[in-house]
Amino acid sequence: MQGFGAGVELVGTITFIEECMPVKRRGFSAIPNTVTNFSLLIATLTFLFFS
Repeated sequence: MQGFGAGVELVGTITFIEECMPVKRRGFSAIPNTVTNFSLLIATLTFLFFS
């Protein structure tokens, strides 16, 4: 259930950023999704390194 909650928060964050950004800067709404994927990659590599 926590995974679903985290997914809902991510979608809400992206939607909020997209609605609040000026038109010229709307491409920055991809930053939260990119950071989430990057942190997942770092966590996987750390797990593989220590196991």
